[in-house]
Amino acid sequence: LAEVRRRQAELAIERGDIKAALDCAASGLEMVDACDEEFERGFLLRARGAALMLSGEATAALAALEAAVAAFRKLSLEPELAETLLDLAAAHTGTVDAGVDGFIRARANLREAASLDDESGRIDHCAIQLTLARTEMSLGNHDEALRCLFEVERIGCGHDPDTVEAAAP
Repeated sequence: LAEVRRRQAELAIERGDIKAALDCAASGLEMVDACDEEFERGFLLRARGAALMLSGEATAALAALEAAVAAFRKLSLEPELAETLLDLAAAHTGTVDAGVDGFIRARANLREAASLDDESGRIDHCAIQLTLARTEMSLGNHDEALRCLFEVERIGCGHDPDTVEAAAP
């Protein structure tokens, strides 16, 4: 049942219905606690974090995403961990008042995501490296940004590295 609530929360986010997303995530988390269904905890917390970011509640969103990261780490769900670290990095830099500290935290999240092994082939290392390049550019670390772009090229993602500078925050 918690998985159903998680999927409902994710669909509500896609529709832009923040209240429904938060309600579904909350009831799903209650089910996880009641039934000891730990597998869904990270997914529900990630959905909660996404909904809170959309509502402008950055501090609460960061807390939910950090809890999701912890849940995925505990279960060794590396693809989900990588996706959530990418979301967490975006949350750190996605507010108007995101300063250097936010970009430094984002960089740490992205570096962790980049270091994860991907036996399943589900980790989007290209998105991680491109986001890391943009983060390094924002921090003024042009050599590190270039290193990330070389990694994108090495991986063979099919992205044009020249588009990174134009898309930098």
